[in-house]
Amino acid sequence: MSRRTTGPEIDRLIQLLARLPGLGPRSARRAALFLIKNREKLRDTTGDPWDGRTLEWSIPSPVPEYNFAEVPEVHAADDFWHRKYTEDEEGRLVRLPAGGADDAAHSHGNGHGIHLPSPSFYPLVLAAGLPCLGYAAVFREIWWLVPGLVFLLFGVFAWGLEPSVDEEEA
Repeated sequence: MSRRTTGPEIDRLIQLLARLPGLGPRSARRAALFLIKNREKLRDTTGDPWDGRTLEWSIPSPVPEYNFAEVPEVHAADDFWHRKYTEDEEGRLVRLPAGGADDAAHSHGNGHGIHLPSPSFYPLVLAAGLPCLGYAAVFREIWWLVPGLVFLLFGVFAWGLEPSVDEEEA
């Protein structure tokens, strides 16, 4: 007796399975074209695309170079959530209307009066010593400790002694 399992149903199943690998790349292409075509409509400008609960979602998008123009007062663990929602008489969550308390969370000003330290190249000097120290540790080459420690210590001390504001800005 023959053990073959061929038949019209099996042949159709084999043909269907042979077509499946082409569906994945085709679907990925369609999804990529859709996202590229509609990227302006899909772009989030609120800074809070997932209706976040914590304060980092209150920062606008794109993120400014400072965190907050004014240090926020936090009254709850999920303070930004409590600024966006309140409860009605029946205890259900209701989003506050525009112009409510959440507008205060989005007013970030223009960043004037925020102090940021001047840029420095000493962290790069410090980092230049780390590969030397790593090479010395892995391959037990003691001579690589000398330049590694020189770069590392010079970078740390120079960066620590550098003034935080340029003379031109002061």
